[in-house]
Amino acid sequence: PYVVGYKSILDSKGYTSEEFVYDNANLELAKRLEDISSFIIIDDSYGYNAISVAPYAVATRSYVLFADKDNIRDVDRFLCGKKVDKVLIYGNVDREVKNTLSKYNPEVINKEGDRFLNNIEIVKKYQGIKHQKQAVLTNGEFIEQEVMSGTEPVIFIGTNNVPDVIRDYVKNSDIEVGVLI
Repeated sequence: PYVVGYKSILDSKGYTSEEFVYDNANLELAKRLEDISSFIIIDDSYGYNAISVAPYAVATRSYVLFADKDNIRDVDRFLCGKKVDKVLIYGNVDREVKNTLSKYNPEVINKEGDRFLNNIEIVKKYQGIKHQKQAVLTNGEFIEQEVMSGTEPVIFIGTNNVPDVIRDYVKNSDIEVGVLI
């Protein structure tokens, strides 16, 4: 578990605790993983991208790394020290990120910069390796355990209206509308 700012509360309750402060907690957590060789790279300014790729990351035992022009050197240094079998760049990322990671021959999912089209593409990839009849439908407002479990893909439905591209995908796929968040 990862919690910020609770050391003093734990100490006051009689627990022995340690506090770790990092410039990039995501990368520090990744360094603790020994047997991960697949990575999904997203920009940390688009939270819905993390939600969208989470089931695929679980299904493929991939770690999601946040990368932008400011930390791409650190991310690349980390990857250079790992056995890297696969890199997937998902969504909009800085040009520096794409250029730096090009040596890993990454797959890129970024359909016209559209988060709904990108979401459909990652759902298709998920369905290709772990086909499910149901999907979690969400507007991304709440993060429930089911969203991050990897047991079903996540489909974004928008905030007010379900976008036509999502409606058409669900209508033309064998996914049943089973879970609504």
